[in-house]
Amino acid sequence: MTDKLYQAQTEKVLDQIWKDLDMKRRKRRRVRLKRAAVAAASLLFFTFLFCIWGNSRFEVTFYQVETGKFEDSIRIVGITDLHNAQFGIDNKRLIDRIAALEPDLVLIAGDMIISGDEDIDPAVSLCRKLTGIAPTFYSYGNHENKMVYGSDLTPEFLKQQAEKMGMRNESDLDFADIPMIDESLPKALSEAGVVLLNNNTDSIQIKGRTVDLAGINQESGAYY
Repeated sequence: MTDKLYQAQTEKVLDQIWKDLDMKRRKRRRVRLKRAAVAAASLLFFTFLFCIWGNSRFEVTFYQVETGKFEDSIRIVGITDLHNAQFGIDNKRLIDRIAALEPDLVLIAGDMIISGDEDIDPAVSLCRKLTGIAPTFYSYGNHENKMVYGSDLTPEFLKQQAEKMGMRNESDLDFADIPMIDESLPKALSEAGVVLLNNNTDSIQIKGRTVDLAGINQESGAYY
């Protein structure tokens, strides 16, 4: 009886020890999970703040290109991928900064809007103000293509368009002949005084010299 009682008490003590250890492990696990959750939430929060901060500011980067075609220097401002972002009310901060640079030419390389969003006013309003600073030229990005043509300019889309027009090669396509499903953007840009370069060229006089410009909008991912 004594041995059995001792064995029972020993098992009871050991069982209690295992329960205590298991409880401690669970507590530590809960603490680790809480810490991990707090760390993840903090990371998401600061990432969110960084995105807000990044979308509310812009940087100006300067590049200098040497050419013997101009006796005097010319200044070109290039803008791209704003995606309807606004810097100040009606982009006042951005407009003021560009005006202060006194550019001879403004080139827009597309993605100023968001495909699927019918609101083109921020981009058009910005362009209208830019034309008051310097001649402004606009070439589409994939977001403009999706809005205007209903598709990005993938090889398959261009091939379909060429076949519809009885052409053997999509490289023979005249983009002016591709049917638009939404003409609001090119119409608004034209009314704002912007020159649209969509696989075509144009010329402008700057400081007594002729400058030829081309906007190449071909396959998806190829925008110049």
